[in-house]
Amino acid sequence: MSAAAVRRLDWTVLPLCAIVYLLNFLDRSNIGNAKVAGLAKDLHLTPHQYLVALTCTYVLYIVFELPSNLLLKKVGAHFMLPGMVTLWGICCCMTGFVQNYGGLVAARLILGMLEGGVFPGLVLYLSSFYRRHELQTRISLFFSAASLSGAFSGLLAAAIINLDGKGGQEGWRWIFFLEGGFTALFGILLFFLLPGSPSTSRFLTADQKAHIERRLKLDSPAGTTDFEEAFSWREVRKAATMFLKSLSTAVRYVSLFLAITSVYSTAPALVTWLPNNSAGHYRKATAVALGFIMTNSGGIASTWLFPTNEGPRYYKATSVLISMTLVVALFAFLNLLYLRRENAKKAELREANGGEVDAESWREKGDRHEHFVYSM
Repeated sequence: MSAAAVRRLDWTVLPLCAIVYLLNFLDRSNIGNAKVAGLAKDLHLTPHQYLVALTCTYVLYIVFELPSNLLLKKVGAHFMLPGMVTLWGICCCMTGFVQNYGGLVAARLILGMLEGGVFPGLVLYLSSFYRRHELQTRISLFFSAASLSGAFSGLLAAAIINLDGKGGQEGWRWIFFLEGGFTALFGILLFFLLPGSPSTSRFLTADQKAHIERRLKLDSPAGTTDFEEAFSWREVRKAATMFLKSLSTAVRYVSLFLAITSVYSTAPALVTWLPNNSAGHYRKATAVALGFIMTNSGGIASTWLFPTNEGPRYYKATSVLISMTLVVALFAFLNLLYLRRENAKKAELREANGGEVDAESWREKGDRHEHFVYSM
């Protein structure tokens, strides 16, 4: 029963999340393909103005990540996620009508606002379907949709710009029209396909629904789930507090492949650390959102790290990226030591206090409870 129920989720809920993230990545990055197809020339953009247009997307993207995650449970993932997909698809589609720099900046700001809650929302959403030890594999699978997007987005754009002149519109405008239009249509379809929780999924039998609910409670010694929690700013504050160059072309290409492989394999593990080590829906929602706020702050920095006048080697940018990679490795190691120490302390408390767990103390302490074992 267990394997069949999880497989059913893997073939229904997980692909929907993967498609959403693929479209999210595609619609946010298609401005690069549009630039190649003539966007900057037709809108008379300077290099600086183009960088500003890229940067402004991340501003509201970052601002709306946390409030969006906090609203997810209140509104319902089966309404909020499809709603965001539909609206950002419409916004992407309308970007094809911009006529000047101001219009492009406005469109990118709105796009960032509508897309901001998608990735952290998907991570939080999947954590309500899978157990903690299953989550990283699933996040890795739908995270790979981003690399898939990068693989074919250029080819797709190259095909679309052949429509240049159709309907009196330039080819780069058709990139926004078609990709945004498809996203909006998929968002509408998602209203009918995406379940709000395991108990409301139309893809599961009654026995499978009950079984998945029981499985999720196994991660809580008190036999409760995060669905039963009321909103509390205290949990938000707790999570916020806790969230404290080669000369050879061949070698450069090898390094590039290694870097891409490492980034895409490391990111899902880091992403999964947040929901797996946070208990209580709103504490988890806050922790996940804060993680993505930091991630997308990097998106702003990276936009300005590679000015064209420093190419093609970009020594300064490379030095910054190497330094940040070392910092991430160091903090990951320190975090492992911290989690190991905390687990040892909890083991001592469990031995001293016995094995009884009451639901009230579990809700009150969440991941600070001695029976909550941190994932490493």
